[in-house]
Amino acid sequence: MYSDFVNRCRGKGTLISNHLRHHRNAVWKPRLLLLVLLFLALGRARPAQAHAALVRAEPPPNSVLPDHTHQVTLWFSEPLEPDFSEIQVLNTQGDQVDSGNSEILAEDPMAMSVSLPTLPDGTYTVAWRNVSTVDGHSLRGSYVLSFGQPLPGAGSEEATSTAERAPLEPLARGLVLLGALTLAGGMIFERLLIVPVFFAPKMATEINDLGRRILRRIRRLMWLAILVFGLASVYQLLIQAATLFDVSLAEMETLYASAVLRTTEWGSFWLWRVWLFSVVAVYMAATTLIASPADVEDDLVGRVARALALLAALGILLALSFTSHAAATGDLRAAAIFSDYLHLLASAVWVGGLFHFALAARPVFRLEAQQRSALLADLVPRFSTLGLLSVGTLIITGLYSAWAQVAILPALATPYGLTLLAKLALFVPLLALGAINLLRLGPRLKSEERAGFRLRRTVTLEAILGLAIILVVGLLTGLEPARQVAARQGLGQERELTFEDTVEGTTISLTLEPALAGPNSFVVELQDAVGRPIANASEVLLELTYLGADLGPSLYAAEAGDEAGRYVTGDILFSVAGDWQASVLVRRPDAFDARTAFRFDVRAGAGLTTSAQAGYILFGIELVLLGVLLTGVSLPLGSWRTRPGVALAAPGALALIAGLAIAIGSPFFISDGEQVARNPIPPTSESVAAGEEIYANNCQSCHGASGLGDGPAAVGLQPPPADLVYHVPLHPDSDLFATIVEGKEGTAMPAFGDQLTEEQIWHLVNYLRALAGETRDEQAEN
Repeated sequence: MYSDFVNRCRGKGTLISNHLRHHRNAVWKPRLLLLVLLFLALGRARPAQAHAALVRAEPPPNSVLPDHTHQVTLWFSEPLEPDFSEIQVLNTQGDQVDSGNSEILAEDPMAMSVSLPTLPDGTYTVAWRNVSTVDGHSLRGSYVLSFGQPLPGAGSEEATSTAERAPLEPLARGLVLLGALTLAGGMIFERLLIVPVFFAPKMATEINDLGRRILRRIRRLMWLAILVFGLASVYQLLIQAATLFDVSLAEMETLYASAVLRTTEWGSFWLWRVWLFSVVAVYMAATTLIASPADVEDDLVGRVARALALLAALGILLALSFTSHAAATGDLRAAAIFSDYLHLLASAVWVGGLFHFALAARPVFRLEAQQRSALLADLVPRFSTLGLLSVGTLIITGLYSAWAQVAILPALATPYGLTLLAKLALFVPLLALGAINLLRLGPRLKSEERAGFRLRRTVTLEAILGLAIILVVGLLTGLEPARQVAARQGLGQERELTFEDTVEGTTISLTLEPALAGPNSFVVELQDAVGRPIANASEVLLELTYLGADLGPSLYAAEAGDEAGRYVTGDILFSVAGDWQASVLVRRPDAFDARTAFRFDVRAGAGLTTSAQAGYILFGIELVLLGVLLTGVSLPLGSWRTRPGVALAAPGALALIAGLAIAIGSPFFISDGEQVARNPIPPTSESVAAGEEIYANNCQSCHGASGLGDGPAAVGLQPPPADLVYHVPLHPDSDLFATIVEGKEGTAMPAFGDQLTEEQIWHLVNYLRALAGETRDEQAEN
């Protein structure tokens, strides 16, 4: 059934595909020269993970609707590309039956909808395809729903098929990252280590010449990084275009790639990083062709050019952060991107610097022992200081990123989590080698000749481990975040919730499964005061209320099951994740009615949510820790008394102040989304009884014993007291609370805010709802 769907996705939106097909014979169609030839052997794209996962749907998956709906709306975990995202509704013959107007919602770029005409009763499939604006990944899926008749079988909330990706796409991501880190790390290594050590004032000419040879070696490595970055970036563009237009690399055309660059956010960031990459390449070419870098950058023009090139190299890292998992963390996007960028910057300084250190160390070892030891004794402490800052930053920002992308420990069992553990397994020995260099070999460089040769081996090994980590990260960035997979698979979540309460001599036990958005089953078990099953309940009613918004209550009747005292419902759909309340009413012919309520959290089927408040509190703590790190490292450098010390102490102080402000202020200025005021007290029998007493003392004289507005004090009042049986169900708890507190202007309804406590008013709200329900039932029976 996907053949028509795929063809339509290729031709929707801004008519990109139609334009391409119309001009197919009129436009030059090269195969993008050498790059396509290099990767043609990879064949057609293969399945890969995608990130804009389905969070919820309306109507929900597998729903059986008694009435027809005229719109299907889907919400996803990331913003969507309008020209490559679509919903179709298909009948059992595979024909498209929607109105053909699928679109991204203007008010929510993470949601899209399509309208429906009035359809015959039957089963329908909602099929969708999306492309994330964050990382360009695509995902397809489907689920079923039915109008007016039962589903013939269980549906599937998510499709098992995913977007098509070339098999070496994770390697390409790793190579892009490797090139970017090597470029930025090389420029930092040149300025902060090689130039100060080898071109210091009054340094011997022989050492200056050695420095120039080392700079040329570093530049050769940077040129290799430029080549790797450029080839991998173009390959990423090719496979992105092939994915979106469902063609193989052998069928790739330049206009496909052009369309991706012109119409997608991923393409915009690709152009951004390639433009910055070009700035670095032009600078490299100019300084290489004119003279040695150390000879051409002493004047103003040289310094400005060097600064622009460094900013461009750092800008490439920022562009990568804007297309990483960090950019898809909702309300935490700004904090997550900033943290991810610091993580990349620290990686460039340490891991990227390690590549150049391993390369630069070789000529040094050709010097006489005394010169070699003196140079290494100056070079290693400088690099160790940078390494200490980088390692501390990597650990601090890595913890924040892990919290944002993993969320819970069981999520480490997902492919993303296992890959993250593999990265950690490589990082630990890398950290150990760095500690050996700092604490053992560094102090012995002047006194022990062999210490320098051991240092050379450990640095080389560090560089190899760093390369392995970067390639693992390339795989990591192509995997769906662990929090999404964990939520979809129910990892770390209870699959069954059970509650129990004893009311009016009746023990009520409520069990629901699986407590996830979508279909859920409910079982009510009843026992009397001595533990015997209650099999003669005349009615067992279950009222479900979503507490996060005013969606209105839904009432269901539980039917007697196979076992005595057991009452079950059919599948009940939770269309929205969040906090819910289940009120249970048990009516028996030989006992008082028993009423209780339970509250529980229904998790989303495709994404663990992270609290914005908690996220920014942790972000504040992250900044504080970074401030402490910078301040601590600045102390041996003279802190505020020297230029190197000020370069660390000043941003450290700023990070401390900003971190404390964010951590302390977040609970006051950041909310976890718009919250509807709700009754904090569940409508248990105790709460209803307390509310009944308050009602009798304060309300009954006007509103009457049954809430119909016919109390003895109602005579002559204009307007007459409200009929609570009619009005209460029309208003959320927050409105009822406000009316009781403030009264009703223009009526005889007084304000009780000064007479009743908040707790008493909430008890009264619970009783009003119970009273309205009981009176309606009595009216129906009569």
